[in-house]
Amino acid sequence: MPKKKRPGFETEMRTAKERILQTSVKLLHRQGFHNTSVDQIISEAMVSKGNFFHHFKNKEELGYAVIESIRSELAKDLAGLLSNRNQTPLKRLFSDLEQALSGEGRVHKGCPLGKLAQELSDIHEGFGKKISEIFEMWTGAVERVFEEAKLLGELRQDVNCHSLALFWVANLQGAMLLAKSQNDPGLAKSQVEHMGAYLKGLKA
Repeated sequence: MPKKKRPGFETEMRTAKERILQTSVKLLHRQGFHNTSVDQIISEAMVSKGNFFHHFKNKEELGYAVIESIRSELAKDLAGLLSNRNQTPLKRLFSDLEQALSGEGRVHKGCPLGKLAQELSDIHEGFGKKISEIFEMWTGAVERVFEEAKLLGELRQDVNCHSLALFWVANLQGAMLLAKSQNDPGLAKSQVEHMGAYLKGLKA
């Protein structure tokens, strides 16, 4: 007969898993996958080693969970971007971007997805595939916003929305990388202004 679990056990285990994942996201964002050890995660998450390995059989499995956590958060943001009808498509896009860049320390830390892509895409096929899928999801959502902008006359009919979405995501990633490397949040924000000026030149 299976041993009966004490009251609160499931909640404790779920909370421990969440702490492990949240701590891992923070550490991998700050110092990278290879520079983060399981022992450091266990220490900072304040869980036992047995508890860690109850939820994740190894560091690779944890890496997949971290990438999925980033995908899930981005998916929520993109769903909000696509469903908001209080602003025109382009205003929505820039409002969403300004909000993303306004968080304290966000530009200094850089984009967690971009950081993992730089570190892992070439050396771990599985991680690289998952990260690529997230970028495709992001680009696809931005493309849909541009398509909507075209329908409403905010963009010319000859604009290639897929190419423009790739430009948007690539420009933002590059801007955040430069802002982080030069410790200058204003650099990313100035690039957003340039992107806005560029899109004005594509107006219908």
